[in-house]
Formats: sequence, structure tokens, C-alpha cells
Amino acid sequence: MLISPTNSLPNALETSLSSPARDNQRTFASILNTANRGVPQSPSQTPPPATTPADAHSAAVQLVSITFVEPILKEARESRSTEPPFGQTPAERQFGSLLDAHTAQRIVSNWNLPLVDRIAADISARSAT
Repeated sequence: MLISPTNSLPNALETSLSSPARDNQRTFASILNTANRGVPQSPSQTPPPATTPADAHSAAVQLVSITFVEPILKEARESRSTEPPFGQTPAERQFGSLLDAHTAQRIVSNWNLPLVDRIAADISARSAT
């Protein structure tokens, strides 16, 4: 099942969302499509095609951000021990992990890390064989 990033919302909801919300919806739909691309729909389906360099780079960015950067951000956020009113608010406690994940993704995708390039090259090489 593929989800179209452009047609993933009903028209009434699409017009009521702001531009960043629509972009987030499209990003979410593209992640779902990437995850579903390799899942066979039936036993007779052929194996998925080789991974494109863009897909390999995206997977490498996600791997590095989740594995290395996000735990550091989580530890930094949780180690803050300031007293109210400067301590964590209930919203920060509830949504802190989501903010950590988003920030980690942006950090890794905006930096030109050699580790990401190496992992992407390894992913491409493994999918080609």
C-alpha cells in the first residue's frame, strides 16, 4: 500500500493546515512509503529493486541520528536540574523525546558527516549484491 504525500489528507483538512503541518504530513507519508517499499504484498512478488543512493543516504542519516545524536540530546535534556520556574515544564517532559528526535534528524542531515557517507555507501553496496 502506497500513500501519496500530496493526496494524503482530505481537502477540508488540507486547507486548514499551515504550511509546516502540510510539510510534516508529506514527510510522514514519504517515511511510510520508504518503510513499505521492501515489504512484499504477496508471495509471488519479485524482490525489491536495489536501493537508490538517495534512499541509502536517508537511511544512513536516520541511523546516525537515532543511534548517536538522539541519546546525547536526551541525556543533556534530562540532566538539567534547575528549580522552577526555570525547570522543565510539563510540555517539555511530555514532548521532549519528540523534540530530541527532530533536532537529531536536523543536526545529522545538515552536517556533512563522513560516517553518514560511509554507512550510505555500505547500504548501497549491500543492496546491489
